Amino acid sequence: MAMAWYDVYKDFYTLPKKEQLELFRAIKQNLFPKPKGDIPKWLEKFGKLVFLKD
Repeated sequence: MAMAWYDVYKDFYTLPKKEQLELFRAIKQNLFPKPKGDIPKWLEKFGKLVFLKD
């Protein structure tokens, strides 16, 4: 059976600070993965190219 989130957080504060940070980063990475490519930067560059043409 899969571990519930409650079970993960229940023991979170018993971990050393370093392991707390590692666990937080792992959870963050799994829940909010970085998008493939950097769309905001690409759009900014594209916008500059369009306006520089004029």
